[in-house]
Amino acid sequence: MTCRVYKVAAAWDQEGHMWYVADSDVPGLNTEAATYDALVDRVTAIAPDLLALNGHDPGAKVSVTPLES
Repeated sequence: MTCRVYKVAAAWDQEGHMWYVADSDVPGLNTEAATYDALVDRVTAIAPDLLALNGHDPGAKVSVTPLES
């Protein structure tokens, strides 16, 4: 059985001084944080619930990667 990997692209908002979800395979995922590590923590906390609410496997892997500027 293959485990699906949901990809999340993080970007830095220079004007707002925060990291945010720029693009995501996780339906409804929209969050931000002051640091990249804090954003990853938020995404990994929120994603399982969003996946379950949308009928996807809440135990799937979620990969967060920063966009290159």
